[in-house]
Amino acid sequence: MQMGVLDRTPRRVPVLACVLLGALSVLGGPAMATTRSNEPAARPRAVVLVTIDTLRADGLSYHQGAAPRQSPYLDALAAEGIVFERAYAPCSWTAPSMASLFTGFEPPAHGVVSGFTARSRKKPKAERIVQNQPMLPQSFTTLAETFRSAGYTTVGIPSNRHLAEHLGFGQGFDYYGDSSFSDAPDVNQRVREQLERAFGPEWKARWKQEKVFLWIHYFDPHVPYFAREPWIVEYAPQFARDPLAYPAGWGLPEVSRMYQRLGSEFSDLLTPLYHSEVRFVDEHLRELDGELGLADDDTFLIVTSDHGEEFGEHGKIGHGQTLFEEAIRVPLFLRWPARFPESRRLDSPVSILGIYPTLTALLDLPTPDGMQGEPFGALLGKSPAQPRPLYFQTDRAGRTLNAVLDGPWKLIRQDGRPAKLFNLSTDSAETTDVAAAQPMIAQRLAKGLDEHLAALPAPPRDTGQVPVTDQDELEKLRALGYVE
Repeated sequence: MQMGVLDRTPRRVPVLACVLLGALSVLGGPAMATTRSNEPAARPRAVVLVTIDTLRADGLSYHQGAAPRQSPYLDALAAEGIVFERAYAPCSWTAPSMASLFTGFEPPAHGVVSGFTARSRKKPKAERIVQNQPMLPQSFTTLAETFRSAGYTTVGIPSNRHLAEHLGFGQGFDYYGDSSFSDAPDVNQRVREQLERAFGPEWKARWKQEKVFLWIHYFDPHVPYFAREPWIVEYAPQFARDPLAYPAGWGLPEVSRMYQRLGSEFSDLLTPLYHSEVRFVDEHLRELDGELGLADDDTFLIVTSDHGEEFGEHGKIGHGQTLFEEAIRVPLFLRWPARFPESRRLDSPVSILGIYPTLTALLDLPTPDGMQGEPFGALLGKSPAQPRPLYFQTDRAGRTLNAVLDGPWKLIRQDGRPAKLFNLSTDSAETTDVAAAQPMIAQRLAKGLDEHLAALPAPPRDTGQVPVTDQDELEKLRALGYVE
């Protein structure tokens, strides 16, 4: 394993014939055997996966139709692609969700479930501050490894410490960028640097001459939220008169304490900052398109997020603490005009675990056996079927929550506490627990959740616990809410 904004409008292409493939996925543990479709599949020059940290579904304006829009460039791309209206992350924080996206396995099966930085009395004094995150086990065949085995040059730009190479996320990447927390301009520069490493000084002309898988992870919508100009005044006109009234640049501990004091009065000051961060990423992705041609006909673009963000809807700020919709529902769209010349919006619930098996099916690549992610049948020529339940888990600071979504019903359970049941068809904001009024449904979902968890394979017991000795890095982790 090796390691000024352009005004660019996405171009439309002539209608081409589509060859839709089927794919099978079965449950099981991490295994190296593979299955493969026998039908030929046209392949794009470049497959580009963009993940935007902490981006909730309604963070993109095409999901809500609100003005002012905070994502005009991404809206334009989505308008020419396949939009999944109800896409979910399997967890409400980064490392478990991204491990699931890259392996197709749920968090309890791959084992990357915790990640706070804490003090350890068992280690030497110089190493007592550690990042307590399990390593992504090498026994899994990652999405990048599958692409590399198929002859693709693989390039990863993580921009999040929890996605560092030494924690296993560099598996399968020929070139892997710095994983320190960074903003969109720095991410774009890292993209340029890694593509130059891979393809030389003339990389702009050369990078699509070979098959390429490029993953770019933007971090900006994550707290601390900064007031990104000139866009902040679109979402908070009064910011120009009184910028100090807004908690720009505040760390999560300070934000959480102030929210506990002031409630919605304070969270209302956070959302304009968040929207300006989304617009900041949107504009820099547009800029990168001007250099990479992300909207070109020969590029298969996938855009999604690792989790959402809470702004007090259920008494919390941030993420990783609950499994409510605002924490796990994310945007997801695919754009590949040569295969999907007509835009569509699909409303069946899907998980980002399905990205891996969907890509292998569409591109006729090997699919690891036992993968738990379900490919998106609507893209593969499958007749509509009853959607399978989706499962979720978060485990932070010793609190484990599990949830299941089955049709309109969603059950959320924290160990040692009564489960809560919500009917999303009539209560999309999850304000009314109907477990007592619908005991049979609650019991059925709880039983199914127990059976599902019991059937999951045990994760390999790799560990990624590493010392954190740099005080600046420790302060960043504290501001981001990752220090116990």
